[in-house]
Amino acid sequence: MFAETIIGYIDFVKNKIPLRNFEREANVSSNLALLLHSIDYAQDRASKKRELCDLITRYSLWNEGEKIIGVIEEAMVNGQDTAGKEIQLSRPQPLTRDTFEHVIDSVATKATLSEIDVPRIRQELPPGPYAFDLLIYEPEQNRLRAIHMLYGVAAQEGALGKWYGEATFGACLWDRLGRQYFGIEDALCEFALIDPLLNDSLVEDGIWALADLDRLIGKPGLADKALNVQEALREEVTLWLGDVFAKSQADQERLIDEAFVEIALQAIDSLHKPNYRILTPRSESP
Repeated sequence: MFAETIIGYIDFVKNKIPLRNFEREANVSSNLALLLHSIDYAQDRASKKRELCDLITRYSLWNEGEKIIGVIEEAMVNGQDTAGKEIQLSRPQPLTRDTFEHVIDSVATKATLSEIDVPRIRQELPPGPYAFDLLIYEPEQNRLRAIHMLYGVAAQEGALGKWYGEATFGACLWDRLGRQYFGIEDALCEFALIDPLLNDSLVEDGIWALADLDRLIGKPGLADKALNVQEALREEVTLWLGDVFAKSQADQERLIDEAFVEIALQAIDSLHKPNYRILTPRSESP
């Protein structure tokens, strides 16, 4: 009883620039942990694996993307705020991603099978393509860097063209908003597109592979770290679901990789359309 006493609450750091909102990553990690632990609780583990295989695979791909973009963010931000000063935390012990992952896993292991709401988890799967973004302002260089990581974009010419159009519009919009909202004048805008499904960068299309992150970000060792994260997470999926796909480990790894590609390409075909309207003098009032 004493161990269940509430001793505090988690308060995520929210900065307009440069930190991403961690809540989506936390939700994905939490739901994935619950799905995996529901297999442990099941009387028939094989049947439960088959039942949840597709959902777990989709959540695993989201989780992989969030972890990789987190590694890139860590390398780019490196504890600096938008003014280039070290962030001063008012609390004595900051909460890191690794620590929070242990918290999530601990909470999931305490949930009973009846408390794991699979329909809710299925509904909370993020919609649209597997896309992850970073917006980093580097005051020393007066440079804004927008990193867009989109699974499967190299195989979709339409999605590639759409991104190039967005980059042009984004540069024009930032030129206005940077001045008026952040007091940033004449910042250089740099845009980069990453496809984690690529083994090698596509130079002519301007798409980066994870293997070239050192060159893109300018941080030695970042590519290896991102690739190691991807490999470790793929191994975890193989550990949990491998026998659903095939008998041999080599076939399991190959088929899981193919499943990730298929899921990513299906999702990119349903590119999310922004919810907007242009108000004109003839428009109806909101």
